[in-house]
Amino acid sequence: MPTQEVMSVLSALTSDPANEVWVVSGRARRELGTWFESLPDLGLAAEHGFYTRHPGAADWHVQQPHLDVAWQSMSLPILKQYQESTDGSWIEVKESSLVWHYRDADPDFGNWQAKELMDHLEDVLSNMPVEVSSGNTIVEIKPQGVSKGAVVESILERTAAAASASAASEASAAAAPEDGGSGGISGGGAGSAAAAAVAAAERAAAQRRVVRFAEAAAPEFVMCIGDDRSDEEMFVAIEEHGAARQK
Repeated sequence: MPTQEVMSVLSALTSDPANEVWVVSGRARRELGTWFESLPDLGLAAEHGFYTRHPGAADWHVQQPHLDVAWQSMSLPILKQYQESTDGSWIEVKESSLVWHYRDADPDFGNWQAKELMDHLEDVLSNMPVEVSSGNTIVEIKPQGVSKGAVVESILERTAAAASASAASEASAAAAPEDGGSGGISGGGAGSAAAAAVAAAERAAAQRRVVRFAEAAAPEFVMCIGDDRSDEEMFVAIEEHGAARQK
């Protein structure tokens, strides 16, 4: 559960309309929805991005609405076997995944059991559309293609697309000739021609600035924080996105 300090920081960040702030977590959506109920402008990604709720939205989006969960009936008995043989461990059943927790078990024995469980699950589920991963005192089974990195990619791509669309609109407006009405420029004098040329040059420069901003600085700044092994996927996604935009 987030501390009051964390909530205060998130509240300050989301209060600025220039920011788009997300919490990307492996936790269930009901937990995230309850914890951050007071921050409607905070984007939420639950269960490693299987469920997402965009800033300001009320409904959750499901990444794989027709998920095949046949693998759960194969996995659960195995997890129960390791739970029974490892004091202090327990099983969490999420909407899209299964998690074996061992943070309250003996550290050495828990780590050894986790490695054994990983090997066991990977062997049994080798032909199933799932991924078996380890984290901070957990072993998790989740659908293929679901990751924190994929969430970050989606957020960055959507943000860039929105910035490009906005820039294109501004560029179009900047390039459009102003309606001078009855008080507009008339006649064909040298002064009028020079003024028209200056105005056209200014509109073209404004258009180039807007387009350059959309292409090179959307999003303008990204900060990503995490301390779990699964968070590494987010850092990789940000690096790859930045590298792609510089080409």
